[in-house]
Amino acid sequence: MTTPNVSAAPSQRSHISMVVSPYVLFTSPMPYSAASGPPSTCIHLTAMKHAPQTVALTKGAIQLLDRYRDCVRQLLGNTARGHFPLMSDKDKDKEKKRKKTSQLEHDIDWVTSIPFPICKSCLDTGFSRLHQCLHCPFMGCFKQNHIHAHLNDPTVNHCFAIDYHHGALFCAKCNDYVWDLDFERVLACEKVRMDALVSKVKDSTIRRSKNVEWLPSLDDAMKIQKFSTPLQQCSGIRGLSNMGSTCFMNVVLQSFIHNPLLRAHFLSDKHNQNLCRLKKAGKPCMACEMDTLFTNFYSGETIPYSPQSFLYATWMSNSALARYAQQDAHEFFISVLNEIHSNCSIHPNSACRCIIHLVFQGYLQSDVTCSHCKNVTTAKDPILDLSLNIKSLPASGSKRKGTGGGGSTPNLQAPAADEAASSCSLIECLDRNFAAEKLTHYQCGNAGCGKSSESVKHVTIKNLPPVLAIQLKRFEHSGQGSTKVDTFVKIPTNLDMTPFTTQSVQSRAALSQKGAMVEAFDHLNGSVPEFRYTLFAVINHQGSLETGHYTANVKCRGDWFLFDDHTVTLAQQKDVLAGKVYMCFYVRENICFSPVNDPTMDPTR
Repeated sequence: MTTPNVSAAPSQRSHISMVVSPYVLFTSPMPYSAASGPPSTCIHLTAMKHAPQTVALTKGAIQLLDRYRDCVRQLLGNTARGHFPLMSDKDKDKEKKRKKTSQLEHDIDWVTSIPFPICKSCLDTGFSRLHQCLHCPFMGCFKQNHIHAHLNDPTVNHCFAIDYHHGALFCAKCNDYVWDLDFERVLACEKVRMDALVSKVKDSTIRRSKNVEWLPSLDDAMKIQKFSTPLQQCSGIRGLSNMGSTCFMNVVLQSFIHNPLLRAHFLSDKHNQNLCRLKKAGKPCMACEMDTLFTNFYSGETIPYSPQSFLYATWMSNSALARYAQQDAHEFFISVLNEIHSNCSIHPNSACRCIIHLVFQGYLQSDVTCSHCKNVTTAKDPILDLSLNIKSLPASGSKRKGTGGGGSTPNLQAPAADEAASSCSLIECLDRNFAAEKLTHYQCGNAGCGKSSESVKHVTIKNLPPVLAIQLKRFEHSGQGSTKVDTFVKIPTNLDMTPFTTQSVQSRAALSQKGAMVEAFDHLNGSVPEFRYTLFAVINHQGSLETGHYTANVKCRGDWFLFDDHTVTLAQQKDVLAGKVYMCFYVRENICFSPVNDPTMDPTR
């Protein structure tokens, strides 16, 4: 028994084969990180992929990559099968009779039709590490050496196979698993595709832009090699000079520089300062300043950069920041986002497609349920980040008046009088801030009720942005003065926001009303890939409220770096997570150019 070839899901089909490896286009001698190694660790694969004196892939390499892509799609489909609803034969007959079916239904039918893998020799179904030959339909187990026997058979002369569980590439001549950038790129892209499909099945309201994979033609490759400038090995790693209590600005700029979506936007010349209408009119433009910033950071220079023009543009756009004094990094962050939005937007806020809203904007949904008539009043508020209280909730029985408001960083809960513990986790802060709360003297909007009574307000996340910015409220201001909360907050490197989304909360509430036992959130079965994030930047604040100092930790090419104004040093992940975090930035995992999907990144770091 063999596993027949299964075509890709309708929404995943790609008829374009890779004819040129994108990694041979690098003119730098090291287009990869020192941690990840060379583009390929297998001499047999390297010899097979490229003919002498050409950048084009050989016909055999193209066929091998296409076969690998098909196998990856099958193994990912088999792995994700449990997330798809099972259809009975009766339902399948009904679907066939329908004149038109949705794209999602076609995809579900494709996944559920993938045959289960089985070893041709011993009929093992996966406990012995099945491998699929990349030259023919043969599938054999690794434990019983059936795949070895097939690959070493002189009559077939096959060399490469794929681990059907993890997607690892096995070379028979090396007798080991090998690593190649082109195959890792295919694996990463197919994981993004399958994650998007699973997310769509779990939450049909998800809307995401389609990422088109760029595969250079031979003509593209020749032009790139002829006209491109050499890549700089240290591009993007550069300190910023402190121009007098400007560390608050430096750390935010470092988070912008290493934000993968902002980097892709400005380095692809989406905002050209030479064509900017504001610049031509002699007016300050924050988007132009960002363009200048990226140009200088990726120029190859490594000496510290002084962003005087950025500071001047900040002073001109926000008078509250126009002085040589320590400022709040979060206030500066919001100010810059709003200014770039106003410089780039040509549409009203409701339909704005500027880079700031595309990258940072999400929506909160507030549901207020009247305890008398059970009427639910729903409101949606746009956000650019989440501001979370660190301290615990008020004591049991205390209540808060009003219905709350929106804004870019809504106050989801009132701060408590006393600190509950010396440390907590980011998940605990999210749990507290997104917990249901009671409101008193709520005026019901239902015409049939209209009474003033208690109500329950629950804030959830309706839409999550590609980049999630989180502020921890360490600075408290009251009539008695200002204080700093020094509670240590443990932040995770991988964050699943599914439990806090509107659909997840409503689904669990519906099950609870039906009498089902709803315990802690099931991350294994309930997690939506679209709502999983990975950490890429952290802003820390050390010292007191009056004499504090900001530093930033940023992940670049798989390594963490500490940016302390002009000083840049290599950092360990454990030290990054041990800091006094003030702001942290997460990027969606299934974005093709996020750090987690960069094939050159060392996954162990």
